[in-house]
Amino acid sequence: GLGNGNDLVGRYFMERLTARGGVFLPSDSELATQATLYTNHIVDGTRVHGALVLPADTIRQEQLSNVMVWLRAAPEAFTSEGVRSALTLVRGFQRRPRVDRVAGHVRNVITDVDQVASTVWGHVRSAQKRPEVFQVAVQAEATPQADSRVTLSPNRDRYGMPQACLDWKIAAEDFRSIRRTIDLIDAQMQDTGLGRIIRKFGDERPPAMIVGNFHHLGTTRMATDARLGVVDENCRVHEAENLYVAGSSVFPTAGFANPTLTIVALAIRLADHLKQILTA
Repeated sequence: GLGNGNDLVGRYFMERLTARGGVFLPSDSELATQATLYTNHIVDGTRVHGALVLPADTIRQEQLSNVMVWLRAAPEAFTSEGVRSALTLVRGFQRRPRVDRVAGHVRNVITDVDQVASTVWGHVRSAQKRPEVFQVAVQAEATPQADSRVTLSPNRDRYGMPQACLDWKIAAEDFRSIRRTIDLIDAQMQDTGLGRIIRKFGDERPPAMIVGNFHHLGTTRMATDARLGVVDENCRVHEAENLYVAGSSVFPTAGFANPTLTIVALAIRLADHLKQILTA
């Protein structure tokens, strides 16, 4: 196919990885109501949401990918394993492939039925209970993998076009990076006497579900060498003189942050490049 001389079109699909990372139990019960930096709030007209990341030197020393940790103040019932499993089952049945280990999730729901009922009742009544703990959520960078790819399915849509088939791969290294990041932050929390993180990512049973953020990346990745990428440093398809790609599909890596501003920057950069070519 077009631009696919090296079998790279559709490969290296990436998503920013999001998962529940555990529960932070503060040593001071008032901390959950005081740490407003970590909630969505407005500062000088701009929406701000605080997060935790490791220092760059630590990331290099530990050979980790980039991971961001959110602290979401919540009632203790909301952070129970039963509520986690209930949410997993609800979200899991809306996606493919379907969530596995259903029996384990059902067991958690039954065991923590009081907390599940309390959370559902609070949601129905739109009642804001006093936060007691913090839900730890992670948003992590995905390792690029050639086998993580989009292909064309033999099935066709109502217009007769082949449907997309996604085989999304998550590297084992990404699981390790997420867990190690949580462990390092937990150690610092305990050293400073702020509290500790329990039920960490990787300890929960059944395992926490990793989901994407609807920010699809990769599949026409950028590289100066045509053997390694679909487009060059100017977003031009290596195999065509006048075909350019603008968007997150050219990202060679994912990062953990929202990609929108980078997409806009690439589009502006490409527009400037085309303007120079057309006026030369």
